[in-house]
Amino acid sequence: MNRVYTFRVAASLAVVVLSAVAPFSRARAQAPGRDQGASGQTESLAGLARTMGSGPQAPITILMAPAVQRELKLTDAQKHKIFGLSVSATQKQRDQFQSIFLGGDGAGGMNNPQGMLAARDGLRRENDQAISRILEDSQKERFNQIVLRTEGPLAVARPDVAAKLGLKDTQRQYVQSIMTQMQQNQFLLFARMRQGAAMGQVGPGQAAQLRQMMEKARDGAVQQLSKVIDAKQKAAFNKMLGEPFDLAKLDPDATPKADADPEAPAASTPKPSQDPVTAEASADEASTSEKAAKSSPRSARKKGRSKAKTTQ
Repeated sequence: MNRVYTFRVAASLAVVVLSAVAPFSRARAQAPGRDQGASGQTESLAGLARTMGSGPQAPITILMAPAVQRELKLTDAQKHKIFGLSVSATQKQRDQFQSIFLGGDGAGGMNNPQGMLAARDGLRRENDQAISRILEDSQKERFNQIVLRTEGPLAVARPDVAAKLGLKDTQRQYVQSIMTQMQQNQFLLFARMRQGAAMGQVGPGQAAQLRQMMEKARDGAVQQLSKVIDAKQKAAFNKMLGEPFDLAKLDPDATPKADADPEAPAASTPKPSQDPVTAEASADEASTSEKAAKSSPRSARKKGRSKAKTTQ
């Protein structure tokens, strides 16, 4: 489970929402052109590799989410281009994963985390540039806000975000040191898992355990970053997030709420002005009024007969 954070102006860092970007990555892994590998287990390791740092394909993965496409009001032509980009990026990442993570201890292997990070960041930049050519300016602004929400405080390591927040050189050095330590810890965990598996065939229990350890390393980095960024910069970061967006919509297993079928019968939707108690009380009042209405003619007839007898 991925976590979504926002900076508080206070000294501590608040965890605002729990979301699920990773499950969406698993769903996208079954898109056309996606090879599952040996029983899908190699892709499990690749998925874990994407959790290191901010993830090389996070933006294109997020942009494939139907809820995001609706939020951005993408045209059919844009959706077609994005799908093609996703298939291409997935192929490149799989090739990168095979050559770097499973390719032995060469210059690009696990013994060279700097080279691995450089390759990952290069792929991210390539995807970002392609996305920028597809989206309109207004769409880019909103999409960047959504991506920033998924990355959370770890995004301050990005040069563009650091510049907007006005990070000083000393702060940038601390941030990079924290990120490097987190990534090294994650790579170490990944290397141990690799040594205990054969060609990426990792059991579901092991993969889940490794993911939890990686998230723990990420949480630790977030807590350290909260001590580096001052209150003014935290407020600026929160402002950069833009309007709220429910990141739970990125989870394909989540039950749709706001995106419910607009053609659903209106009768199934309770009136906003009535809570259950008020609704029940109104029903009782209606029932009482109905009974009173039915009894009124009988009462009138009885009174009429009584009056007639008195007159006689």
